[in-house]
Amino acid sequence: TNIDIKIPSEHTVCGRRFDAEMQYFTYHPGRHKFVAVSFFLEASPTNLRNEHLQKMIDAFRREYNRDKKKCEEKMKMMSSAAHSFASGGTNRMLEDNSTLYEGFFQDDDWHEYATEESTI
Repeated sequence: TNIDIKIPSEHTVCGRRFDAEMQYFTYHPGRHKFVAVSFFLEASPTNLRNEHLQKMIDAFRREYNRDKKKCEEKMKMMSSAAHSFASGGTNRMLEDNSTLYEGFFQDDDWHEYATEESTI
């Protein structure tokens, strides 16, 4: 089972888009097919607070923020690696104790890391 929340709603009813849409996806073992059910949500100051839905929204927000932070860290690391590559070669020891060469093949020390099978 998977639950997606789309803000605003992905689908419309008679051209009307809602504040949010909650989609449930699950597998029906008897029919060997996936089943999808959508619920439209509308925010309004007159609506009662739904504590169960609020817990789910809060959990969703925490997960989103965690994923966003991971993506930002990964992009920063990739940007740093790209800068290192563009500015010249470097050797870096990896977790498995192998060495990673980052640089241009035109750098003076590239041949130390090339093998006979390399086609340069």
